Amino acid sequence: MKKKLQGIFFCLLLGGIATNAQPVLTAVGCNPVIGENYQWQSTKRLTTVPSFYGANNVWDFSNLVDSGSVRFMSFVSPKGVLFADSLPNANIVLINSGYTETGKYKSQYQFDQTDNNGWGTLAAFQLDTTDGGTNNGLLQNVETNSPRHPLTAFPMTFGTTYTFTHQNMFYTFPSTNNSPTTHHDTITGIGYGTLKLPYGTFDSVVCVLQDDGYSFHTNGIHFPLLYVALNKKDTRYLKSKDTKAPIITDTGLNPRVGENFIIQDTKYLSTIITDSLLKGENKVWDFSNMKDSGNANFVSIYSSKGLPGADSFPASNIAVGNNPFETISYLETTPTKLGWAGTYTYDSSIKKRHIERDNPSGTEMIYPLSYGQTYMVFGHSNYNSWLDSGKGRIDSIQYNTTVGELKYKLIRGIGYGTLKLPNATYINVVCAVAGDGYWFMTNGIHFPLMQLTNSYTTFYYNNRVYTKWQATYYKGTALPLQITSFAASWHNKTPYLQWEVVNTLNTKVFNIQRSTDGVTFSTVGQVVVNGGSSYHFEDSYTTIGTVYYRLQQLDNDGKTFYSNISLLTFSDKQFSISPNPAKDFATISFTKPVEKAVITVYDNTGKAVIAQPLRMASAYKLNTQSLKSGVYVVKITTDTGNYNEQLLINK
Repeated sequence: MKKKLQGIFFCLLLGGIATNAQPVLTAVGCNPVIGENYQWQSTKRLTTVPSFYGANNVWDFSNLVDSGSVRFMSFVSPKGVLFADSLPNANIVLINSGYTETGKYKSQYQFDQTDNNGWGTLAAFQLDTTDGGTNNGLLQNVETNSPRHPLTAFPMTFGTTYTFTHQNMFYTFPSTNNSPTTHHDTITGIGYGTLKLPYGTFDSVVCVLQDDGYSFHTNGIHFPLLYVALNKKDTRYLKSKDTKAPIITDTGLNPRVGENFIIQDTKYLSTIITDSLLKGENKVWDFSNMKDSGNANFVSIYSSKGLPGADSFPASNIAVGNNPFETISYLETTPTKLGWAGTYTYDSSIKKRHIERDNPSGTEMIYPLSYGQTYMVFGHSNYNSWLDSGKGRIDSIQYNTTVGELKYKLIRGIGYGTLKLPNATYINVVCAVAGDGYWFMTNGIHFPLMQLTNSYTTFYYNNRVYTKWQATYYKGTALPLQITSFAASWHNKTPYLQWEVVNTLNTKVFNIQRSTDGVTFSTVGQVVVNGGSSYHFEDSYTTIGTVYYRLQQLDNDGKTFYSNISLLTFSDKQFSISPNPAKDFATISFTKPVEKAVITVYDNTGKAVIAQPLRMASAYKLNTQSLKSGVYVVKITTDTGNYNEQLLINK
């Protein structure tokens, strides 16, 4: 009997819909996009369903009843994902994770290959946890396909059928089945029309039949609007796309040299913490009544170069410690993770140094991280060594293997909302579960706002129950202002700076700083905080070359913070963008018609999100409906050179 992990995880998307014509499915419209997130809602079993076949149908599923089981779908780059090295042809990964109706938490990694001919799955890895309070994922089964298992084929119209042949190998641990099975799959467009779901109605929808069920798709959504299994018992629908949850990045959380924190310990919490208490959207986590234990730690961030024991941690680029250096935590920070290299401790009572090193570096946090996303990271081994303080001799070494052969660590974002602590209230907070506890984080503060760690374990009939929880929280001033966006653009042929902020209570002024080399900045203007959220500044400056801008935020207490750097290139302008900021469309107007050009739009990670060739054009209407709010770079490539300008999208 054929087993499949990916099951329903395929989609078809409408493209090129002409007036009074049926939808046509194309690769441009259907292939998934890295960075998208979806919430996939299971419903209670259906007893009857309408016919799916035919033209101009109205499929009414507006009375679907949710089952309580929800899954989260995230499309990410394969780079750095576990097992990606063994699947070089995969160009996108679907992370499928969430709680089942039985309360189990499951996570699946589906490695896909997409191109102009179709979308198919090369392999899928599934993990399973038996309860919501632990994070050790058991690698439960693996499925591989050769060639890729087809999920879509392009182009497709009503009434067309595609037939594919592929071999499937399925492994279930600890037992294995290594015999390949040959499958002959068909994909058929069987109907189109209007689909009604509990939260909305969609026109120009196509219904597709594959070997395991029916799925419904529409333009602009790279995931099925609805899936109904052939046996009618499994029904799921797209509940939301691109949830507005905060996204934690290395810019927001990775520590920076020179920062100082006070971390407050609290008394044991009597509440037994579980995922169910913390997970969800728009939560209000009220820990404002926590009782301090009287013990607070003063933490400073240092460069790891030259610190005691640093030679034992060559991968570390930053250190957390106190001075005198009795305990130093060595970290490894990159744009994709916060890693834990190990610790150095000096025990003054026995005058010995203790070094504990992880190999490879343990992963504390993955970036970017948002609600509903789950990441699986390698387990690691560590060693402990005691060194004689006088002679530097290693007295003993103890190796500890902390993760079993098929065990991996899961990091997942389980909720977002507002966090109330004894000293402050924070918005735009993400709760992530990793290791043996929970982290609460927000961008702009480079340390967890709070950590909950299980610190006492009781065994009842061989079942582990955490009965005491220890909380530590960031104890500082009120949340500093957060600059949510900052962009430089052209306005009436002069530099025009725009920025959006939240929480200006403690902020005094913004100093506008300019640089010609991106390193040395000088203040060229000032904007006084007026309590609003939107600010701008027009700079009377022209030159040939590139100029860099940033904001210096000056708080009432004298502290300063800086925005990201935004640049403009001063040259003979070849084009202009209007409106800027834009929402759904922006017009690119050329100073003189171009015979041949390519318009490329890049997001803030440097990824090309739009590419459009032009011939004999004086203007082009750029469709930005698929772009999220943020700063983008529009690059025009012509025979005479390359020209860049920033575009601000404000949805």
